[in-house]
Amino acid sequence: MIVASYLAQSLGWTAVGFLGGYLAGHAARDVQRIADAVTGEDTMQRKPRIPRISSQTVVAIVVVVLGILTVIQGLVQSAATDRLTQCQADYSNDFADALDARSQASTDAQEALDDLMSTVGGALRGNAVDRAAVQHAIADYLAKREAVKRQQQAHPYPPPPRAVCP
Repeated sequence: MIVASYLAQSLGWTAVGFLGGYLAGHAARDVQRIADAVTGEDTMQRKPRIPRISSQTVVAIVVVVLGILTVIQGLVQSAATDRLTQCQADYSNDFADALDARSQASTDAQEALDDLMSTVGGALRGNAVDRAAVQHAIADYLAKREAVKRQQQAHPYPPPPRAVCP
């Protein structure tokens, strides 16, 4: 209810202000015509007036220029944000790919280590474990550790974002 009252008052005063400004401007033109008629100046011989830039024109130009600059700045900022977002997404995907490849190789090596420890543990407890089984477990573990190293070299972590995302 308060908003409707405020709106009605604002519209009323706006209409009164517009009408007053229109009538004042119209009266000023009439007064100028009367002044020209009384002084007897021949309007044909007068030099044409050089149009002056009013303060309203200057304000309008400044507002338009600021609007244009704001739009340009928004576009530039949006492009920079998009570029940074894409760089971060690329980094995250590359890091996840490297981490997946390294993790799988490490998991295989950990399982081989577990098998090796079980085999050696069984031999130390006196269970019947042949020497060939222990050698095979050691060789399997060493081969999988070597595979981990190759996977790490084949899938290095990407450079940090602070180095690649300006």
